[in-house]
This record gives sequence, structure tokens and C-alpha cells, in this order.
Amino acid sequence: MDLRVIKKTEDLILIFVYRVEFLHKVIESEESKCFLLENGYSCKNLNCVFNTLTYKLKNSDFPHEIGVLLGYPIEDVKEFISQKGKNYMACGNWKVYGNLKDAQEKFNQYESCRSTLKSLVDGGISLERIVLLIKGDCYEKNCNCLLVGNRQH
Repeated sequence: MDLRVIKKTEDLILIFVYRVEFLHKVIESEESKCFLLENGYSCKNLNCVFNTLTYKLKNSDFPHEIGVLLGYPIEDVKEFISQKGKNYMACGNWKVYGNLKDAQEKFNQYESCRSTLKSLVDGGISLERIVLLIKGDCYEKNCNCLLVGNRQH
């Protein structure tokens, strides 16, 4: 389990919380590699992926391919981009174009993980301590997530 600050502004910090092994599998899968390459990620390692993502968050429109890195089904991410966010079956953490049942289960997992992270941050616990506290919880729930915090913590 690890985390990475992927965007900082004067008022906001966007933190990517992830399972290292899961993210390695994502960027090593052929389908994801091709998709990420098509979207400007000519990367072979996580550091490069995060550097590209951070650059895109700072210098361009929101990079919707982030969904693949968060564990969203690649079909849903591709369809979201091609449909421009329209014509979806359901909306939760992402817009669903494919398997609704699987998506609903993942929505619940993500919400549990995000809720845990938010309560820890709101309680003033350091990011390093949070990683140690949630390792087992998020590992078992198979989730990556984004955490938005204000700069006061």
C-alpha cells in the first residue's frame, strides 16, 4: 500500500492511494499498456506513470484514463471517453457502460476505502501513519482511490 500526491494547489491536495502490486499488474497488462500509450503514457514503471499523470493534471484537461489506474474496468473508461460521458447504464464512482453488477460491488469497496481514508485525515492522522493503518483494510478490499484533502492537514 502506498500513496502519491498527484496534484497540489494552494487550497487542495489530491492523493492517489494504491496497492503497488495491483498497479504494477495494471500497467503491465497488454490492454492497459496500449490504452495508456495511446493516451500519452510511454512508461514502463510506476514513477513515470505518476509523473505523466501529475503533469497532465497540472497542464491539461482532466485525464480520464486515470480510471484505469484506479481499477475501473477499462471498457468503461474507454466508453466514457468515446461517449463523452453520455449514454451510461449507471453512475457511481465512475459511469458504467459494461457489467453493472460487478461495478456495484466495486462502488461499495471504493466507498468503504475512501470513507476510512477521509475519517483518518479528518482526525489529523499523518499520511505516513494512514498508509500503515489501512494496508490490510484496502488490500483485502482490492481498491485504489483518490483522496481530496485541504492543505490544513
